Amino acid sequence: VAFFITGFEVEVVGLLGVIQENAKPGSSVQTFSPLLIAQKMIEYLPSDSDGGIIFGTYCLVITFSLCVLVVPIMESCFLLWIWVVPCNVATLKVCLRANEILASFQYMEVYIIAVLVGCLQIPVVCDLLVGDKCDDIQWFLNLLVTDDKTTHATCFQMVPKVKAGLWLHFAASFILYFAHTTVRELAMSTVRSIDPIKIQQSKPLTKKQQTYCRDRVICLKNVCLAVLTDPSEPKPEPKYFEKSQVRHETDDTKKDIKTEPEAALEQHTESNTSLDLQGTAETKTRAEENAPKESKERD
Repeated sequence: VAFFITGFEVEVVGLLGVIQENAKPGSSVQTFSPLLIAQKMIEYLPSDSDGGIIFGTYCLVITFSLCVLVVPIMESCFLLWIWVVPCNVATLKVCLRANEILASFQYMEVYIIAVLVGCLQIPVVCDLLVGDKCDDIQWFLNLLVTDDKTTHATCFQMVPKVKAGLWLHFAASFILYFAHTTVRELAMSTVRSIDPIKIQQSKPLTKKQQTYCRDRVICLKNVCLAVLTDPSEPKPEPKYFEKSQVRHETDDTKKDIKTEPEAALEQHTESNTSLDLQGTAETKTRAEENAPKESKERD
């Protein structure tokens, strides 16, 4: 919509503005929108221009229209499709690449900055053009100001004014940037969590990265954009690990369950070991009792 709405206007004031208004009322004010800029670039093309100038002018008009109008609309459609339509990992990767290509060719911000800088520089350029050439008739210019014929006591001055169309362009570019960042980050996190190649290439997060990811997850949860898990939190093990653990547990339980012959054999070995221990203890006590008798006999 902002492509067709007036973004800024330029008013000619001073002595030249008064002359222009007396000759043709309303001609001292010119309004501009992206569509009018493209049209005027073609209208002001000289009729005796060669083929190179005509070709270059039309290329500029087409590029300007594509980068300011067509590409932002296509990028918005891609972002909406990625957000709404469920798809597999391969399709999601293709959409992300296409969205990145479109994002590199949309120049709404460039148009906004160019208009703002132009509005700031036009009065300075006019002052440099006039200089001190109107000092001899300055008394007459002051008289025009006192009679409310003009607002500037100068021979020539251009006063630019920003209109609603430019602010609408600014709002649209901000919304597009926010949507691009949000959808792209969520889609990339989905690809990293599902794609096996990305999983193998992923590295452990540092402390700063963990706090950054945690803050972003909390922010997204607060604005109810998505339900996410904190990447710094430990991830649950896959299902096949759980099955293997169950298998190990079943094997351990099978080992604990013993048949009756095995239980009897184990009791017999335990009783034999206890008897051997008793026998060794009795021999030690007998040897200790006989030791003093043998020493007396030797004496």
